[in-house]
Amino acid sequence: MKSSSTLAFLMACLGLMVSSAFAVNYVEVIGVRVDDQAAGFSGFRGSVFVNLEDETGVTGVSVTAPGGMTALFDDSDGAGTSWYDETDYATLADLVNATSGVWTIDISGSSASSSAFTLISGGLVDADFFPIPTGLTPAHGATGVPVNTSFSWTDPTGPITPDVVDVYVGSESGNYQDNNSLMGDLAIDATMWTPMMDIDAGPNEWAVGYFEIVDPQAVTDLSVESGSITWGNSPFAPVNWPDGRPLVALGAETVAAFDAVPEPAALSLLGLGAFALVSRRRR
Repeated sequence: MKSSSTLAFLMACLGLMVSSAFAVNYVEVIGVRVDDQAAGFSGFRGSVFVNLEDETGVTGVSVTAPGGMTALFDDSDGAGTSWYDETDYATLADLVNATSGVWTIDISGSSASSSAFTLISGGLVDADFFPIPTGLTPAHGATGVPVNTSFSWTDPTGPITPDVVDVYVGSESGNYQDNNSLMGDLAIDATMWTPMMDIDAGPNEWAVGYFEIVDPQAVTDLSVESGSITWGNSPFAPVNWPDGRPLVALGAETVAAFDAVPEPAALSLLGLGAFALVSRRRR
């Protein structure tokens, strides 16, 4: 994203500091240029995440955006504290048409409420998104990868310093590990990462993404239309992000699938065609 775009990037002087005023109820909206080789999809992906750790008895969350209504998935193992969904779009125009305008968040259960905000994404252009990361190792379709492997990639951002770089690896068994440059210890210019623990043998998925937080003027504060809820800020929000305003970010991500083998590499491999890792929340 360039500083001259409608959704301009926050000035570098804001740094990557995390707001100390964030609350446990917050909303994040992320638009990503994605090359999801694991899913066979290349285009744009929009995601929304609603955190409700300060609410009790939440049984469901739905989001109505210009593109229609979506019932979010409980991303907290049934606890009702975090809710998520993502949608793929073939073109940037499709993403813009589905997101630019009024959004409504309806929460059901004993903490029922309805809140609304407006997202201004109509001026987005292709140059607002980083190019996708390339040169992933292990590459998509790789086999015989050791479980203690390191991951590497080529930084696509050129002279622009992103706000966040994020990397993860996970398997169907639930062995999921990640790191990022904002709340982890991954350097903003890193092009290699070694997980703390061995990954699982068999099918794995890994991804690396680069993200920029947009100008706060691109979105309005959450307005409580019914019920009672106190909205705060995402832990990823810069220190001067307005209280109670959804965090909006743009990014680029590449996703690859591969087969790992235990040490020593003596076991037969599972075919990549059997890979069916449940989609994780790409935040």
